[in-house]
Amino acid sequence: MLNSSPTDRFAPSRTATIHSAIACALLLLTGTVAFAEEEPFPTDGVQVINTRVSYIDYSTFASSRLGIIREMHVREGDLVSPGQSLMQLDDRVAEAQYNTAAVEAQNTVEIRFAAASADVARAEYESNLQANLRVPGAVPQIEVERLKLAYVRSLLQIQQARHQKKVNELKSVEAAQMKDTYLVAAKFQGVITKLFKKVGEGVREGDPILTVSDPTRVKVSGFVHTRDVHRIKPGDPVKVKIDIPDFDIPDEELVFEGKLTFIDDTVDATTFDKIGVSAEVENIFEDGKPILRQGYIARMIILTDVPPAKLKAPPKAAMLDRQHIPVFE
Repeated sequence: MLNSSPTDRFAPSRTATIHSAIACALLLLTGTVAFAEEEPFPTDGVQVINTRVSYIDYSTFASSRLGIIREMHVREGDLVSPGQSLMQLDDRVAEAQYNTAAVEAQNTVEIRFAAASADVARAEYESNLQANLRVPGAVPQIEVERLKLAYVRSLLQIQQARHQKKVNELKSVEAAQMKDTYLVAAKFQGVITKLFKKVGEGVREGDPILTVSDPTRVKVSGFVHTRDVHRIKPGDPVKVKIDIPDFDIPDEELVFEGKLTFIDDTVDATTFDKIGVSAEVENIFEDGKPILRQGYIARMIILTDVPPAKLKAPPKAAMLDRQHIPVFE
């Protein structure tokens, strides 16, 4: 466990308390908690250069439509859960349209009326058929055919009414989904780290509203030399430590453990001798604050038992027998 700093006697900030809550939630969900230890940083393995830390779950949420912000449900530092409402645009018109569509979707009057009309048409048609059976020619045949057509039409009206009800139900679903576009909800658990808009401000489609980050899991990305690619594979253990340029801080002595998760399949187009890699590392918290932070420079080494590649021998010069022109084998 990390030693407490002298500032522990002061009450933690609101954001620090929320970060602590995230750490506790991770412990409850996984049954484990990540630790970093002060230990010598290993030198045997594949060195990763140009290494940066980023949060795996880090997103700027945007508005999906034009509108005016009616309610902002969060503040900077708030802990949010998946599905939680973050911001609400003015949706009074959409609400009215949804309510209208919902009522129409429940309406069965047309179906019941069509069914009743079909019963009457059938009774009238069958009555005239029976009359002709009792007294042939009592009802003209053209009248019988007209009554038959009326009965068939009433049956089709039942189908049409059922079809219209299905359409109304789909319109109700469409109106509900349209209404949801006025709401911005959290997609993952995290902390509100930035608010770009306030209540009453107008937004356009795609305008950023706020940023949510979850510091419990981080990605450490960098590059390895092409000569070392054959030595590594996804799942290899990694060691990570932060590197603050020009200053020595206690957190730089902590060594984090993680797993290699990604190896790029293309060579960097600017250097032609480097391959991108990244690893996932569990973050830890001290006084409710994450040690690994978005944007930190870090050092990372990939632990492997595969020996490094051997340096090629320099080419040998040979002389042609007659021309005495040097060639290289």
